[in-house]
Amino acid sequence: MVDDDAGSRRAVARVLAEEGYEAATAADGAEAAGMLTSYNPDLVLTDLAMPRLDGRGLAERVHTLLPGVPVVMFSGQAGVEAALAAERFGVTAFLAKPFSFEDLLRQVATIVGH
Repeated sequence: MVDDDAGSRRAVARVLAEEGYEAATAADGAEAAGMLTSYNPDLVLTDLAMPRLDGRGLAERVHTLLPGVPVVMFSGQAGVEAALAAERFGVTAFLAKPFSFEDLLRQVATIVGH
């Protein structure tokens, strides 16, 4: 779970843990990119707009370092434009903020099969 908003990171990580998922968190794409190979995630959840390395840059790094690992991107930016930008970077799914935890969990379960 990658988001520059600490409250969002904690809330999503808590909800995922309650559903039996193991979740690591990072404050931005640069921190997350540094964790990719050591953590070897089944899925990356990332915000689009973050300092240092944004969600697009992180998605590119995920696809380079861990081909086949799905990326779910979310953003509060203009919905259609952000979704199209996310699609160009090969994300598996896009969620517009604010999203419900139910929508997030449904996406995660569909992607990782839990």
